[in-house]
Amino acid sequence: MYTSGSRALVAFSLAPEVSLLGALAEQQQQQQQQQRQQQQQEQQQQQHREQQQQQQTQQQQQQQQQTQQQQQQRTLTAELLRLSYRYAAHQTHPLHQQQQMQQQQQQQQTLQQQQQQQQQQKLQQQEEVS
Repeated sequence: MYTSGSRALVAFSLAPEVSLLGALAEQQQQQQQQQRQQQQQEQQQQQHREQQQQQQTQQQQQQQQQTQQQQQQRTLTAELLRLSYRYAAHQTHPLHQQQQMQQQQQQQQTLQQQQQQQQQQKLQQQEEVS
């Protein structure tokens, strides 16, 4: 049987181990918290990378669309010119030719305005996504 004095002695002799255990437990908690923070950061970085990839894909798609639009515009312009020359060849009156050219210029301006509006809309959509 322990006397009260010997019990106090045992408790006193165990005190360093108990404080060490407490310090160890605290250290483990801190490590776990750091690991959780690290995992969260990695997840955020992964999401950021995915967003960047999506934006790059969108930019590539937009560039392809712009290239296609430019090609279409060139084709349409060439066709307009060809038609206007054919039409002008049948018209001998200079005033008539001038009206034809003005109409052609208006059509080209309208085409360019439409394409600019489309590009602006795409840029706005891209900004909203990002």
